Amino acid sequence: MNRDDAKKRVLESTDLVRLVSEHVVLKPRGREFIGVCPFHDDKNPSMYVVPHKQFYHCFSCGASGDAFSFVMGYHKMTFPEALKYLADRAGIELPRNTREQSSDEPTERQRIAAANQFAVEFFKRTLADERLGGPARRYITQRGISDEMVETFALGAAPDAWDALAQYVNRKQMDRQAFEWAGLIAPRKTGDGHFDKMRHRLMFPIFDAIGRPVAFGGRVLPEASTREEKSDAKYLNSPETALFNKSATLFGLHAAHKPISDSHTAVIVEGYTDVIAAHQAGARNVVATLGTALTAEHAAVLRRYADQVVLIFDADEAGQKAADRALQIFFNQPIDVKIAVLPDGCDPADLLARPDGLEQWQTAIVQAADAMTFQFRRVRQQFDAADTLAAKQRISEQYLRTLIDLGLDRIETARRGLVLARVAEMLRLDSASIDRLIRQLSGRRRATGPVHDEVEPDFDAPPSRPTAAQQAQRHLVGCLLTEPTLFHETVADGRELNESIGHDDFDHPPTAALYGAIYEWLIEHDQLTTADLRNLLHDENQVRYALQLQIEVSRLTDGSTAGLHELLTASATALAGRRAEQEYQQQKMLLRETKQEQPNNPGTTGTPPGTDSADDTETQRLALAIAHAQANPSARRVPRVSG
Repeated sequence: MNRDDAKKRVLESTDLVRLVSEHVVLKPRGREFIGVCPFHDDKNPSMYVVPHKQFYHCFSCGASGDAFSFVMGYHKMTFPEALKYLADRAGIELPRNTREQSSDEPTERQRIAAANQFAVEFFKRTLADERLGGPARRYITQRGISDEMVETFALGAAPDAWDALAQYVNRKQMDRQAFEWAGLIAPRKTGDGHFDKMRHRLMFPIFDAIGRPVAFGGRVLPEASTREEKSDAKYLNSPETALFNKSATLFGLHAAHKPISDSHTAVIVEGYTDVIAAHQAGARNVVATLGTALTAEHAAVLRRYADQVVLIFDADEAGQKAADRALQIFFNQPIDVKIAVLPDGCDPADLLARPDGLEQWQTAIVQAADAMTFQFRRVRQQFDAADTLAAKQRISEQYLRTLIDLGLDRIETARRGLVLARVAEMLRLDSASIDRLIRQLSGRRRATGPVHDEVEPDFDAPPSRPTAAQQAQRHLVGCLLTEPTLFHETVADGRELNESIGHDDFDHPPTAALYGAIYEWLIEHDQLTTADLRNLLHDENQVRYALQLQIEVSRLTDGSTAGLHELLTASATALAGRRAEQEYQQQKMLLRETKQEQPNNPGTTGTPPGTDSADDTETQRLALAIAHAQANPSARRVPRVSG
């Protein structure tokens, strides 16, 4: 199996709908599936996945491609990495001689990833060591963490030594710079050598959605010789790197993304051990932020998997502030957010350790209050407690300003209507009064609000609308990609398409390059699969563009064979007619130039009829007539050319 065969086999073994649905909630729509596009800030689902063609396309941002394109874009992989990932996923062994090796030096991201993967194994070996791993194993036992969870979350231990990992990296002559970037080791402030950043800690690898370690969290273990002082941080996380964005990463997502997709609900807790306790008890749609407040980037990740997010918070003031923050993040997102308060003020691990813990947990999730209701209750209490009309008005206006700032005018119409109805009920006003008050406050906001900087142009925005000729070029190529046998279809001029339409009939460079490539292929082959296309086109942008044209044609023809033939014929006729019209105009211009030159040409004075000059003029007239006939094959007459 050579390299091209390997790519083809991997692509044919990958179900694109299943692949994408592991990361994005997809819903059927006719013959296609639709979901929120993960490649831009998509508020309304705009990405379509076409199963029978095995490609996807976003009609908002233009992202498109096949399984390789999706993995490369979503997981920030190179093509060789995507090939290996999909091959492993499909259970296909890539022979050593077919594994693509990049000719470039590994990137910083790749080097950090390799360092992290090595560190995971190093910490796991330390945990398993009878002597070095003893303290960490005892802590795991005290917390009641099972062997299965130790394996699922790849728990490990950092040795009680200043430079155990650093020394091992030196002995193995590994990429020391990568371990520094990853925040695993650091140079000593005095003298030579390096020291370990994580020492005598229970190690929690932080994985991305597909199980690649991107960072670490370390929980300090009981007193040890390497602790500088008792005030050492209880938890220590890796620094942000080229591979790790703390504000967009969720602990446990690698194990939770499928349960989240299946249940359409994501549950957010605050700590590593809370996530592990929930998974161990059977609640596996649980993840945690990494010691930070919930962010818009977290929301963007979660809405790919879930329709609903439930946040576990304390019922104290800190919990209420967290709820306010969550509402700010999710208010104008197409996802519901709820707040659950656990009974008796328990944290998740303590509650789930009870005999009926899972049942109580599930009850708390079911009874979770909508975040806006959670906030409404507090505002309603303030409103009811106000003893003057002015105070009530001030509370009402302040709350409505908050909703306006959150993006009330940007949310979907139906969602906005529900919000306004609930606000009207809370403030004991009719909906019309609320709507009028909001318009007044919005007007003041625009008049007195801060002046924002001018918006920068979006250079990644979709291209301007193509001309009619460019559209015909796109459609023709899209038809050939959809049904390659049309390459030999007879078109309006009586010739086969491959004889009628040439490379010079295209003036749109990307489409011209694509047509040239598939033209050469179809001269010698009858079929052109997506795998063949990827082997034929070495530029990922070309692959995405080709697949974009396919989906464009698929939607225009609704998958109809007759519609495909009709579109191809119309496109070919348009291009042939355009070429003939150009030739006609060129001949017309040439004849005009010839006539203008003749009176000033001494050789034409007194030239009798039948000479070369008269013959040339007649030839030009004939060529003009022929060109016009070609440009207008259905015309009943040829225009008279004056002598």
